[in-house]
Amino acid sequence: EKEETFQVLMGELEAEVCEKVTVLKPGDSVTIDRGAPHAFWTQTGMIMEEISTTHIKGDSIYEDENISSDPTHRKTELVL
Repeated sequence: EKEETFQVLMGELEAEVCEKVTVLKPGDSVTIDRGAPHAFWTQTGMIMEEISTTHIKGDSIYEDENISSDPTHRKTELVL
């Protein structure tokens, strides 16, 4: 439902967007258009930031049980 841009701050991230896999390193970013299927994973751990057009509650699905489904435990919302 929203456009998202993810930027890797530390570590290495593999991003699959519309069935194309890209390896992202610190400083790299990827923009996901509205409705584009995408997934992320890492073998080494990483820190990334997300910049979105809007905040939509319940918009993320995580297969990894170690990632909290509660966004207050993994996201910081910037209110202007």
